[in-house]
Amino acid sequence: ALPILLFTTMLTLAYSIFQGNVGTAYRQRAQLLIFYFMFVAVGYVLLRERAEERRARGRAAGAAVPPRRAVPAPAPSEVAVSAQAPPPPQVAVGAGRASQNV
Repeated sequence: ALPILLFTTMLTLAYSIFQGNVGTAYRQRAQLLIFYFMFVAVGYVLLRERAEERRARGRAAGAAVPPRRAVPAPAPSEVAVSAQAPPPPQVAVGAGRASQNV
């Protein structure tokens, strides 16, 4: 991992020094993103493994660990109320210009 990190860092610094045009530097980013995504993938796997270990320790201790939910489901009454749109504003024309009556 260290050689890839050093290569990516040096290439980033070289591009930042020698690319005088922002558009050219923007197009060259694709050459570096591949290496950065490798580190992102490793970090993601480590986070997932840590969460699985925590969940396994909780089960071993006898505590039920429920799966996490991102967003709770809305109640049916909330859905019905939020689905109604407010009425459109009425526009009145007067003295040569349009004005809104709210």
